[in-house]
Amino acid sequence: MSGASLQLVPKISVVIPFRNEAENLPKLLFALQHQTFPHSEIVFVNDSSTDNSREIIENLRHKFQTCASICNDDWHLIDAAGYGKKNALREGIEKSSGELIICTDADCIPNKGWIESIAKFYAENQPDMIIAPVVMLDDKSVFGQMQALEFMSLQASTAGAACAKMPIMCNGANMAFPRQTWQRHSADLKDEKLSGDDMFLMMSVKRAKGNIAYLKSTDAVVFAFPCRTFADFFNQRKRWVSKSTAYTDFFVILTAFAVFGISAMVIASVVWGILTGKWLLFAFVFLVKLVSDRILLYDYAKFAKSLHLLRWLFPLSLVYPFYVLLTAITGIFGRFEWKGRRE
Repeated sequence: MSGASLQLVPKISVVIPFRNEAENLPKLLFALQHQTFPHSEIVFVNDSSTDNSREIIENLRHKFQTCASICNDDWHLIDAAGYGKKNALREGIEKSSGELIICTDADCIPNKGWIESIAKFYAENQPDMIIAPVVMLDDKSVFGQMQALEFMSLQASTAGAACAKMPIMCNGANMAFPRQTWQRHSADLKDEKLSGDDMFLMMSVKRAKGNIAYLKSTDAVVFAFPCRTFADFFNQRKRWVSKSTAYTDFFVILTAFAVFGISAMVIASVVWGILTGKWLLFAFVFLVKLVSDRILLYDYAKFAKSLHLLRWLFPLSLVYPFYVLLTAITGIFGRFEWKGRRE
């Protein structure tokens, strides 16, 4: 980052809520230790962990004393008085001192240029909110690669809509905003919903006609891990869908109905083929969707260095409509578990 750009960057606070992340925290701490940005405040917020997550952070704290990017005085570990991620974010941001807040999840790994790229982008553009890319790591298993491809489709939609100035999605694993944005919009987080801090904040900023910008940079990428089991994956997707009943943004709702409608059309064509023995309608609908998805995903897959995942597009397209229908119904009418809490 140039000296001129650096002078325009306010103090940065990275706020990271965590609950029972003992397995993942060492990887995150290592990534934070090797950030290229010269100075930033790190605030870890313990959201009622019952494992040794807190002790892991304390034990590794000494490594930051000699770290060039983070000084020991800017390392904070607090125990949230309340419960839940939204509350943890509130308490963490309240305890932080930076004017630019960067958020990620404790089960993620940011690139070494993560903080610097966000800082530079903010200095040059001064947006009210920054949406940045999340890439799911490929664990080489069939299930892991299918997850990574499905997640990449969400990220491609996120990037495309945000770049078109019509944001419809974001991910709390990689977003940033000035403190004044949080102060103006944090009351709109829909605390009655267990998750959705990212989406409800984005929709509130969008409703106020704030400037929401997408940072398309490989340096800004945060890496996430795939779910280990189908039960975990399905539970996660039900949680994501469950918050949709509180959405008020027209384009977000329209997008959800479009995805559901297209999936229903594919399933209807399958039923028609079974009942009549005529599969031409299914072939047409399926191929149009398959080719369209391939075209829309290619550029983002190239950016994410994940072109190899496109080989799974055909089998994923076969099961995706049924998966969408199932998660939509169970996410709205069913129940899910998250971090030991049942909703």
